[in-house]
Amino acid sequence: LLRALAEIHALGAVDDDMKLTLKGEIMAKLPVDPKFANLILCSSKHGCTAEVLTLVAMASAMDSGNVYMHPPSKQKRREAERAHAQFHRYEGDVCTYIHIFKSYAAAASGTDLESIF
Repeated sequence: LLRALAEIHALGAVDDDMKLTLKGEIMAKLPVDPKFANLILCSSKHGCTAEVLTLVAMASAMDSGNVYMHPPSKQKRREAERAHAQFHRYEGDVCTYIHIFKSYAAAASGTDLESIF
């Protein structure tokens, strides 16, 4: 609990008296982790809101394991792992998540997405 309070204090969501700040009120309305809420709020002044929203969505999906396909058979799982490797970026997870999303968007462009779902 103390670590959580220290984190939201460091993010500016609460003041020194642990009272919710205006920023904290706005962050509380976003259905994401406080770190992600802070990133979203700060992104507009840096001109990277689209990238941050993509990152937050991808990181949230990766936490639940929903980005990569994981087939049940060993053979298919090995094939999937080899396919997943092409998306990995040596710069780290952030670049990997953005690359996965951009690859998906490029593959889906021109496709009637309603027909997929």
